[in-house]
Amino acid sequence: MAIPWRKKLFLTVKILLEGDGYKRAEYLKKQKMFGLFGEKIYWYPRNLPSDPEYIYLHNNIKIATGVYFCTHDIMELMFNDDSKCIESLQSTTDNSEFSRHKSRIEVFDNVFLGANAMIMGGIEIGPNAIVAAGSVVTKDVPFNSVVAGNPARVIGTYDDILKKRIEENMFHPGRETFPASRK
Repeated sequence: MAIPWRKKLFLTVKILLEGDGYKRAEYLKKQKMFGLFGEKIYWYPRNLPSDPEYIYLHNNIKIATGVYFCTHDIMELMFNDDSKCIESLQSTTDNSEFSRHKSRIEVFDNVFLGANAMIMGGIEIGPNAIVAAGSVVTKDVPFNSVVAGNPARVIGTYDDILKKRIEENMFHPGRETFPASRK
């Protein structure tokens, strides 16, 4: 069931005004508009997905700014305006026009979605996965992997990133750390 535009506008303004990603997530969870909205979610995007009921977010998911969930396309508009496509459809089905294609996105436990990543419909991510900033995810992201690029490809493992972060914290406990190349 799609969200009425007035409610979506109100929700968008509400999350724009809230600066804390955990508070945004709690607010969104209370709205019960997602297919699933688990615990310990951090929501930093300033926009709402157009079809949140097709998005399933499990636990401990961190979503950076600008992440876009694409659960549908608008190709039916193009096909419906092409008489040859309509003829083909009507010759093989009882339908008089194409309907909107929508597909589910499922993000499992312990996942980070980097800034401005685009998550296409029909995929699953994780558990224990990292999607790099700017990635376009068009296929499932396997367990324990790091993906990057357009289209996103596996470039490493979650465990390797975890190990690096543990090492950083051993040498610089309690303060921000920077890679050696930035000192």
